[in-house]
Amino acid sequence: MDIIRWSPLSEIDEFFEEAFRPALPRKMAPAMDVLETDSDIVVITSVAGVKPEDIDITVGDDYVEVMGERREKEEEKKANIYRREISYGSFYRMTKLPKKVDREKADSEFENGILTVTMPKLEGAKPEVKTIKPRVK
Repeated sequence: MDIIRWSPLSEIDEFFEEAFRPALPRKMAPAMDVLETDSDIVVITSVAGVKPEDIDITVGDDYVEVMGERREKEEEKKANIYRREISYGSFYRMTKLPKKVDREKADSEFENGILTVTMPKLEGAKPEVKTIKPRVK
């Protein structure tokens, strides 16, 4: 098992960026798990109540984006609502992946409100880093 560096400060930064962003309509962020097997990176997203045709998935070399829309049913629009805890509208979730993946071979399945995106790991792929020296004036 590889050790993956994790910085709790990045999550704190993300929290404050979200909290102080202008008061625009916020998109829902569905729950997401990221797993690593011997050969794949697997991202599992909970999207209950969403039709597969209302979901878009973007896979990059080292990230996955899941976006879509949970639509309100017509009968719910016409009903007198006494409690509303289920959110409707657009949702968006992006996560960085622990390793680079072969985005061309990515695949997805949708079953019982769970979206599973499976991406083969690129063997031997190292993060691309460029080191530079400061230029003296």
